[in-house]
Amino acid sequence: MPTPNARALTPSHRQLSLKEANETIYPPSQDIRGRDVVAADGTTIGTVGALFIDVAEAKIRYLRIDAKENLGDRAAVFMLPVDAIASVDKDHVHVNEARAKIFGSPIYDPRVVAKNSDAYNRKLFDYYGYGPYWAVGYEYPF
Repeated sequence: MPTPNARALTPSHRQLSLKEANETIYPPSQDIRGRDVVAADGTTIGTVGALFIDVAEAKIRYLRIDAKENLGDRAAVFMLPVDAIASVDKDHVHVNEARAKIFGSPIYDPRVVAKNSDAYNRKLFDYYGYGPYWAVGYEYPF
């Protein structure tokens, strides 16, 4: 019989943007949406367009980065695990990943994210090399 509060070995917890979940961050000064995202190589790549929350655990799991440039015929939008955040200041979110790594990441598709695709979550964490939040022993970075 599973123990209460045991972490399942699956990323299938429901994830919604804070806006979709009708949640806010308090105090508002801690809300990083709209801040510039600075990659590890010093390049400002875009802004934090949304934060995605794991509804079951009420923790932010991903940043959605709205890039300043397009990728061919589509907007460049990326999901990045919060584990990649190096530091935050009043106007910027500094991340531990270089621009090229972020721009090469699995394609963000809101339809896939809305379905809480286990495959997409696994692919994202594998790509960046972070231990997945659904694994036993994972420690939330904040």
